[in-house]
Amino acid sequence: MARAGNLVRQHSGKAPVVGRALAAAALAVGVLVVAMPQAHAATAHPAEAIATISTRANYAPCSTITWAYDPTGEPPDVSNLSEDIGAALRLLGARTGLVFIVAAPGTVPDILYGWDDLAEYEPGTQAVAWRSGVTFAVDSEVTRDRWSGFWRRAVPVGDGSRDIGSGRGWLIVHETMHSLGFAHSDERGSVMAPSVTITNVATRADARRELRAGPKTGFSPGDIAAMAELYPTGGCLRP
Repeated sequence: MARAGNLVRQHSGKAPVVGRALAAAALAVGVLVVAMPQAHAATAHPAEAIATISTRANYAPCSTITWAYDPTGEPPDVSNLSEDIGAALRLLGARTGLVFIVAAPGTVPDILYGWDDLAEYEPGTQAVAWRSGVTFAVDSEVTRDRWSGFWRRAVPVGDGSRDIGSGRGWLIVHETMHSLGFAHSDERGSVMAPSVTITNVATRADARRELRAGPKTGFSPGDIAAMAELYPTGGCLRP
């Protein structure tokens, strides 16, 4: 079973909203988290990422892996998560040579995606991952449809400010990589970084500046090197 890491909320812009600042202070104590194994130290150097991101492959190279999504308990503001799961698996398949297919009805999938309250985990847990599946918290913030997809965007919040962050597709990639056998990395820009940052800004102009200045989304050099080490693609037959 994978343990959990942090989703960090920070503020930017000339006039941060007081209400959001108070919320951020509270979340700094009861952090929002995403799943991670903590047994392996990580490094900021891509050349060393193979040794620190990788643990051991849970599947043979070029394997076909079945998956399914169980919508039981799905929150009312989530309606297209299965599409993001499929897109995340296509990204991983292109990099690893693994083939992900939807499990046949009545069969047990290799990876099952679903929902639970995750009450036994520390407050604010977003998701947990095992070899056999990924479970999202029903009160998770970043699984909502407003975060659907992979692009970095500004999401309006109730007080008129905006949250800046990457789409939930990368959360799905992150958790699935844990299921495949990858640990965390401290490399800057790694999908397997132990924390994800949501930046709150006060105005639309602040949001535009933050989006222009923010990091690009995607796999880091260390992520790519680790996938090549754990799941070499030589000899894989493409579907």
